[in-house]
Amino acid sequence: MPKRICKLCLQHRELRRSHFMPRAIYGNLRAPGYEPVQLTSKVVRPTSLQTAEYLLCHDCEQLLNKKGERWVLPRLARYNASFPLYDLLTKRPPVFDDGYLAVYATAENPDVDRESLINFAIGLFWKASVHSWSGERQEARIDLGDVGENLRRFLLGQAALAENVALVLIVVPPPVSLIATTDPIRGSNADFANYHSYVPGLFMNLCVGADGRERMKGTCIVSNPLGPVTVQDVTPDIRALLHSVGAGAYKTKKLIETQAEIVEKQLHKKPQS
Repeated sequence: MPKRICKLCLQHRELRRSHFMPRAIYGNLRAPGYEPVQLTSKVVRPTSLQTAEYLLCHDCEQLLNKKGERWVLPRLARYNASFPLYDLLTKRPPVFDDGYLAVYATAENPDVDRESLINFAIGLFWKASVHSWSGERQEARIDLGDVGENLRRFLLGQAALAENVALVLIVVPPPVSLIATTDPIRGSNADFANYHSYVPGLFMNLCVGADGRERMKGTCIVSNPLGPVTVQDVTPDIRALLHSVGAGAYKTKKLIETQAEIVEKQLHKKPQS
């Protein structure tokens, strides 16, 4: 393992092969008998390859795991299975429900680890801001400017989240049909910078800028004392996001064959009595 500067603690240490998306999440993405599908702007393909790079030292890897990934990952949605995060979140009545979306207060629910949810999401956006995670380019996946340094210090427990940052989390109600992940990307909001990422059942939105914090303060899990998490079916929006990312991508022969096989199985699936 190489010795270089760890991106998180900034110490010269032996680096581990860090995964962009936590390694444990790939188990959620597998349909029985099939590989996960990787989607980029260039290619869409079934593959077991995982995006990883020598980025963090052992201690920092463990810090991200202990402060967020360890609690969040086992509670995400899976194929044809329960969705523990949703179940825990909805144990208590919502603080707001208009029939279209419902808002739940994590600060009032001891079964939901609010800090782990925050650290998991912040960790993912931060990792995207410090490395390209691609052999085809040098620049980081997303550009957070000065906010990136604030997120780094936040993850280390050295600073509060900057006043111009808001984090909004949306949980998709079951059954969750979209078992996938999207790497953090820049959103299209014209009034402030926003960045999206999705893991099975959980949509994360990072807003940067004074306007974003002000407009999102009611639903920001960090700054709002209630620690709100919204439950809403945003699956169509996420599918549209995936389509826009992969619209011009090359679809491999293996992908086309796999899709055809799945459709064939569904056509011949016996109806349950």
